Amino acid sequence: MKLMLGALLLTVAFASALGAQDTLNITGTVQDDAENYHLIDINFGTTPQSIALSLAINATGGTSGLDVSLVDLDELALAGTVTSIDGGSDPGTGVINLSLTPPVYSGIHQFIVLVSTDDINGPSPYSGTLTSPDLNAGDMVQAALQVHVPRPGYFTLLGRSAVFGQDVNAAVTISRTVQIDFGAVPQAITFWIQGVGFADGEVEVYEIPETGTPALLGSVSGTGFWEAEDNLTTTARSGVVTLRMDIIASAASIYAWRIVTPGTVSVLAPQGGGGGSKSDGCSTTDSRGTGLLALFAALAILAAVTRLHRSPA
Repeated sequence: MKLMLGALLLTVAFASALGAQDTLNITGTVQDDAENYHLIDINFGTTPQSIALSLAINATGGTSGLDVSLVDLDELALAGTVTSIDGGSDPGTGVINLSLTPPVYSGIHQFIVLVSTDDINGPSPYSGTLTSPDLNAGDMVQAALQVHVPRPGYFTLLGRSAVFGQDVNAAVTISRTVQIDFGAVPQAITFWIQGVGFADGEVEVYEIPETGTPALLGSVSGTGFWEAEDNLTTTARSGVVTLRMDIIASAASIYAWRIVTPGTVSVLAPQGGGGGSKSDGCSTTDSRGTGLLALFAALAILAAVTRLHRSPA
């Protein structure tokens, strides 16, 4: 009897282990002039572990298809796009399969599922599942859904990012400050910066001290139509810290930049709000791009500015 009971308990435990996984439904409708940002909180538990994430998603109607990215925000802030993003697209209703293997994490880390249409031909309803065989039910939750309609200007995104784009009429330097709450305990952070331009240019990043001279943290630059990225590190600071982004434009053209910060700090919205985005009740950005940089390529901002630039007065 003891042997039979022991075997039964082992069988139940083995079956439970095989069945342990977490699946989160990702659904919505994306308009052809917008992007939907599903912010996902994943609880890795108290013991550091590496997990596998897979996303299967497809348009369930419409004629625009989908362009989708799965992004590890903390890995992007620390190490760039090589291992932090997977992306794909389908012009119809075919299933898009994406996967990520994040670094060894513990505690809660944030990911984004970005959805936009693959073609400007009407809205796309969609449905999918984000799955990990290494997590238990409830370890993944959707913390927010933010909808962003790309256009020129400055926006803050989900407390994790800031983005700015502008159409300039001549060679000029355009400065914009970003305020970040570092919290009560001093810390140095590493964040991701991307610059994009349709003509030669550069984006310089400065850390503004409470007194004294701003310190250049680094820059990204390119020629012709360019996209460049880097990961930069601040000094150890606490409280509200100001960064300054200088676009150095060589000619009349369109330029943009974006930063993504780690989860230990919060990007503060400017007074009056971040402008143009809306979220659902969970909490609380940019054209449809292709490839792994779809989330933060800033092409949506550039496309939006281009449309404005070409529109008749």
